[in-house]
Amino acid sequence: MPYSPLWPLEVRALPPEALAGHRRIPAPDINRVTLVLALAIPLLLWPAYGPLALLLAFPLARLLVLDACCYLLPNLYTLPLISGGVVYAWMSGFGTPALMMVAVLLLVREGVLRLPPSRIGIGGGDFMLLAALFSWLPLAPACFAVALGCVIYLPVAFALPGRPIPFGVPLIAGWLLMALLGQTVLRDLPLREFWPI
Repeated sequence: MPYSPLWPLEVRALPPEALAGHRRIPAPDINRVTLVLALAIPLLLWPAYGPLALLLAFPLARLLVLDACCYLLPNLYTLPLISGGVVYAWMSGFGTPALMMVAVLLLVREGVLRLPPSRIGIGGGDFMLLAALFSWLPLAPACFAVALGCVIYLPVAFALPGRPIPFGVPLIAGWLLMALLGQTVLRDLPLREFWPI
C-alpha cells in the first residue's frame, strides 16, 4: 500500500535497495499524522514568520513524518525549503551568512555521500535539512536550534543504544522551538556583537 500519491515522487531518487529496510506504516496513518502536524506547525512558526508559516507547514510536517517512520528526508521537500529560505534570508538581511552556510553544508553532504553508509550516522538528507534550517534562521538562532535538536536527540540515543534514530526529527523540533522562543531566549544574551540575531 503506498504512503500517499506523493510517495513515488518522494522516493524517486532512491534505488530500490535503499528502501528495502525501511519500516512501512499504513498510508492512512502517515497521511493523518502529516495533516495534524501541518495544522499545528503554523501556530508554532507564526510569531517568527507570519503568513510564511503556512508555506513551511506541509514540507516540515511531511519531513517529520517520513524521517520518523522511514528515515527519509526527500529532496522534494528540502530543496524548496532551501531555495525559499535563501530568498527569505536575503530579504531579511542575513543573506550572506545564510548562503555561506548552505554552500558549506551542501559541500559536506557531497563528501558524506561518498562514505560507506555504515561509517556515519547522519545522511545526506540531514545535511539538506540543516541547510534549510540555516537559510530560514539567522546564524545565532540556527546554531541554537541545532543545539536544541541535539539536546532532544541525545537522551533518546542513549536510551535506545544500537537502534537507528532519525536525526531530522529533533532538528526540526529544535527549529520549531527556536522559531517560537528565539526572540525571548536570545534577547538578553550577549551574542549580538558576534552574530546577527
